[in-house]
Amino acid sequence: MNFWQVLATTTVITTLSTNLVQGAEMIATQTDETIGIGLKVYQVQLIDDNGQTVDTIRAVSGRAGKQTPSHKAGSQTPLPFGIYQFSMPGSVSHPGGEFGGAWSPIIPTFETGRSGIGLHYDPSAFKNNGQAGTAGCLATPTIEEREIMTQFIRAYKPTQITVRDSSLPNLPNRKPLSLPFTESL
Repeated sequence: MNFWQVLATTTVITTLSTNLVQGAEMIATQTDETIGIGLKVYQVQLIDDNGQTVDTIRAVSGRAGKQTPSHKAGSQTPLPFGIYQFSMPGSVSHPGGEFGGAWSPIIPTFETGRSGIGLHYDPSAFKNNGQAGTAGCLATPTIEEREIMTQFIRAYKPTQITVRDSSLPNLPNRKPLSLPFTESL
C-alpha cells in the first residue's frame, strides 16, 4: 500500500479554530494616504462583540519623514505591525499636551524594543510645528475622531487592537477558521 492509499483509508479530520478574539476589538490598517506634512493614515475599524464594524476612524503613527514601522526604542517611527492588548480595557484617561486629552495604553503581544505605547489624539497632526505625528503611538488627527474612539473604548471595552499593513490580505478574525486535514494513524 502506498502513502496516498494509507492516507485515504486511515484519516482523522481535525479542526483548527483560530477564533482568538473575545469581545470588541480594533483593527488599524496602514494605508498609502497621507495627511498633514506626510503622515500615513491608518484606517481604524471599531468592531463590536459580534464582529460588526461600528465605525471607522483615521489615525496616524510616527513622525513625518519616519513612516516605516520599527521595533527600535526611541525611533519615533510608527508602532510595529502586530497585535496589542489594552492594558485597561474601557479606560481612557485625560492627559494634556500632545496627548490631546485622551490616553488608553496598549501592550504588544510580541517582542519589541518599543514601550509606553497607547492610543490618543494628536493636536498637531495638521501642523508643521515639529510635533506633528507621534513618537510611536497611534493617534487620531481630529477631535471628532478622538471622541468616537474614546466613546467606543468606554462603551465596548475592546481587548485588543491589531495593527497591520494594507498589503496583507484580510483574514477572518472573528469566525472560527475550520481547516480539515488528514493525518495517518
